[in-house]
Amino acid sequence: MSKKRMIVQIVEILAGVILLGLGVTGIVDEFWSGMGGALIGVGTVYLVQTIRYHKNEAYRENVDTERKDERNQFLYMKAWQWAGNWFVIIAGIGTFAFKFAGKEDLMMLCGGGVCLLTFLYFLCYLYLKRKY
Repeated sequence: MSKKRMIVQIVEILAGVILLGLGVTGIVDEFWSGMGGALIGVGTVYLVQTIRYHKNEAYRENVDTERKDERNQFLYMKAWQWAGNWFVIIAGIGTFAFKFAGKEDLMMLCGGGVCLLTFLYFLCYLYLKRKY
């Protein structure tokens, strides 16, 4: 975890404060003020973790070991595989369900999501096939 990451987290927190402030004053709607609150929360949690990483040697060694552990890397990749498969299944079912319900916009969103993910998978496959 680098010092650049710490700067990004501080910028996230500041952007969150600005969005939340604009939401409280009524300049932007609730979506953006909620986004500001989320940025404050996530930025703060990650900033605390980054500070702990830099100040605590034992914590740093533990984090580095977990990141390099082959089992954790395998589980990370397997989880992404499962998530992608379930996304395609759920969005595919959603496409048909929204079509039958007459919700054309949502049907196109679900169908487009499946197509986009499939296309990205194909591009990644071609890239990795050349690389390895």
